[in-house]
Amino acid sequence: QQQQLVQQALQRFRPLLLLIGFPCTLWNLLNENCNYYYRMHELETMREEQRPLLRWTCEIIKEQANMGNYFIFESSLRCRIWDEPCVQELNDLPGALTVTADAGAFGATDRDGHPIIKPHKFIVNSSEIAQVLHRRLSAQERQVCKPLEGINVTLSQEYPDDMVRAILRALKKLARALSPNRFDLHQVCVAQPVDDAETWKK
Repeated sequence: QQQQLVQQALQRFRPLLLLIGFPCTLWNLLNENCNYYYRMHELETMREEQRPLLRWTCEIIKEQANMGNYFIFESSLRCRIWDEPCVQELNDLPGALTVTADAGAFGATDRDGHPIIKPHKFIVNSSEIAQVLHRRLSAQERQVCKPLEGINVTLSQEYPDDMVRAILRALKKLARALSPNRFDLHQVCVAQPVDDAETWKK
């Protein structure tokens, strides 16, 4: 039902941007090396169960691109999802670019205020969006980062506010390029009709 709702929304509203953050829980290397290293067959079984959803996700991204609109596909940098054939096919879409960003470079912090490295990887089909997303922590900034543990892991799954605003600013530029008057403010003046051609010319 949810997949049908998404497809109906795409056809009805034709959004200028489709952003999909695919969950990396079953695919990230940390989970693979720490929790499933001795039972990889279980992990692979769960991945196989999720692959139809991943393939469907890639198909609707292709539909979005075919409509001439923009997309962002995001997941954690260090995960196996990027090796999946359907995800690799997204790189062949017109204008597709790959971008890496550190959450901490957009102001993401843990509960103690330390920057979160949390590298995100994106496939996008807009150079404007790619440019604003490409932001990394410096070597000095990385030195004050702490390993993610407990509640901080959950916090790191949220997009930082600055990242969201950066995407929206780039999207606004794209929308304005398509419709230059879309965000203009218009002043309305009220006047009584006048039976004078010269006055109307003004």
